[in-house]
Amino acid sequence: MFSLVLAATPISAGQYNLEFTGGVDTTIIHVSTGGLWEQGVNYGRWRLIVRNLGWEHTRSLLYLQWLRIDDEMNEVIELKTIPIPEFNTGDWRNVLNVEYQNNGFTIHYGLRGRKGIHKATLKPELSGDYIISF
Repeated sequence: MFSLVLAATPISAGQYNLEFTGGVDTTIIHVSTGGLWEQGVNYGRWRLIVRNLGWEHTRSLLYLQWLRIDDEMNEVIELKTIPIPEFNTGDWRNVLNVEYQNNGFTIHYGLRGRKGIHKATLKPELSGDYIISF
């Protein structure tokens, strides 16, 4: 026999808007958020967005975001979004999976015309830059 007990803290009805009517970019196939950056009194997380462009022959494009957590306003603010040209240009890559581990995003992808699953690692930096390795 299996039983599951969930406990939740009640919130006031007006605290969160639970309605979602869509409107998300349909080219986005993966979103991964991770890590914790701190700079003075500011802190936040990084987020990697993967978009697939094309129809019959698609290719994946990566975008890295710096998100700041605003405790006073109870919100997350997008500070910066940049494309990753080392990944986005050249070979046709199709992302299979993204996960945050060991201070960076691990990206598993296929290469058009080549067999196997390939891996890249993207490590965000506080300076608003990153390091990518294939």
